[in-house]
Amino acid sequence: NRLLTAWPFGRTNLEFDVLGMSMISSMCSYLTLDYVAGKATFGFKGSYTAKAGNRSWHCPLSFTKRLPHVDVRSNGRDWHALIDTGATSVAEMNQGTAKGLGLLQSARQISGSRLGVGTSTAKPSTIHKVVTIPAIEKLGPKILNVPALVVGDFNKIGTGMLRPFRVTL
Repeated sequence: NRLLTAWPFGRTNLEFDVLGMSMISSMCSYLTLDYVAGKATFGFKGSYTAKAGNRSWHCPLSFTKRLPHVDVRSNGRDWHALIDTGATSVAEMNQGTAKGLGLLQSARQISGSRLGVGTSTAKPSTIHKVVTIPAIEKLGPKILNVPALVVGDFNKIGTGMLRPFRVTL
């Protein structure tokens, strides 16, 4: 196996928030983002092998428009979400998914800004809806009471959810 490990990140606090998934998906057989250790491992040949003795979970990863997605389950229903290393949020859910999961009626409003790569800056501060997803399954351990911003675009699993883990795509 040939791989490149980027660590330590020197004097800067490098975040995994913006990665060129197009380049990674075309050049790497896998990518491990170890948020806790602040380390990224790019596998260029072969497949990822979990270390013996480590507790690990597996979930299928698919690419839609060259971006990584997973299927997760909440309230007994599956939904498709982008693994978004550019979103610092825990999760974002579009209105249709939130409605389909029966979460919109319990949404609360917050005032704030939604900033990030690819987000609109037309309204820097506005009112947003936030829902609490009772549980997210199929990513590994069942994750309870997940706050999600209701958005007009895509369902996302953000770095806020990934940060406690070592994630291999």
